[in-house]
Amino acid sequence: MISTNEPMNSMLKVMISGRINDFAHFDPKKIIILRGAANEKITLSVTITPDKKYPFSITNYELDDALKNLVTVHLEKKN
Repeated sequence: MISTNEPMNSMLKVMISGRINDFAHFDPKKIIILRGAANEKITLSVTITPDKKYPFSITNYELDDALKNLVTVHLEKKN
């Protein structure tokens, strides 16, 4: 949806199609489901590797307010 300042068309619905290239590789590749008992510490590690065509660095992250006191994130750069 696109919001405009045009009174007669203030909201426009836009559809984009095309081929999407992978920009990174994720390990593990599966959907991650966290399970554990209440108050049990759960640790998870995900490796994100940029594709050679699309180099990037992760310099920051944000957590939803509901997660800020529950989740700790540690970014570690490898090679």
